[in-house]
Amino acid sequence: MKRPPLLSIVTLMLALLVALTAAPASAQQTGKVYRLGILNGGDVNGANRDALRAALSTLGEVEGKNLEIRELYAHGDYKRLPELATQLLKTNPDVIVVVSNPAAEVLHHATATVPIVMATVGDPVGAGLVASLAHPGGNITGVTTNLIELVGKQLELLKQVVPGLKRVAIVRNPSNASNVRRSRLTERAASALGLESIVVDVSAGNQIAGAFANMANSHVGGVVLLPDGVMTGHAAEIVRLAASHRLAATYPFTAYMDNGGLMLYAPSTTGLWSRAAYYVDRIFKGAKPADLPVEEPTTYEFVLNLKTAAALGLKIPSGTLSIADRLIR
Repeated sequence: MKRPPLLSIVTLMLALLVALTAAPASAQQTGKVYRLGILNGGDVNGANRDALRAALSTLGEVEGKNLEIRELYAHGDYKRLPELATQLLKTNPDVIVVVSNPAAEVLHHATATVPIVMATVGDPVGAGLVASLAHPGGNITGVTTNLIELVGKQLELLKQVVPGLKRVAIVRNPSNASNVRRSRLTERAASALGLESIVVDVSAGNQIAGAFANMANSHVGGVVLLPDGVMTGHAAEIVRLAASHRLAATYPFTAYMDNGGLMLYAPSTTGLWSRAAYYVDRIFKGAKPADLPVEEPTTYEFVLNLKTAAALGLKIPSGTLSIADRLIR
């Protein structure tokens, strides 16, 4: 038998070597890359975004490898949400994480097929986003908050912190339908605690200073600020105005506490974003949103700023101090 030329053997071995070394790269290129969209009615929050990415990474979805993320923010300008939703849907996302009720409600009307995962959305049943928490029944699922328990506890703690509290102001954005529903729940909870309440509307940043002046003139003893992207974007100004008018306020997000807010009672938003990653991962792997029950947080965080309390002349009862998860001194 005639032996093959040495050059042919070497050429064949080199070809096999190239094929073997190229195989993993080829497999990676043809592997599934998931597209995740984020639609947020408010502003960027790095801690929340990092929590979502970290949780997804532990589940096997790593940005830059098998995950692409596109984020769009309305920065409290809810009129932009329909346009932003349309932009996001044009990228053909596999899943969209939605933040804030206004953003969720816009997406709900924009698509009935793209899976949507709620990260920080309240009262999805009342908003018509899902049929029920146990059986969402459509393309939306995720995590939410127990509003009745939440607003009741916020008022109860405010009453403990402010001696002789009789009248509270509920600050809401009337263009945020979730705020309107939540303000009704807060009014009922206040009445159950023997408190008189007034509703103060703020739909734009230039109305905030006037709203606080009106609250001070109305002789309210406490303020409940409802979660809303417009107001969160002005957290520092709101905390400053509360201090200058000597108004004790309870806040919905840590952004206010970072600026010297008096108190917060709410679920951890980073925890909610982390849990949203579980839903994203399940849907990436074939689960249907309709089959994934909506979850409520099981733990809430109570934070008190003792320096702010002292500036307002408030002496926090020892019993209230003992149940705080974090004290800012």
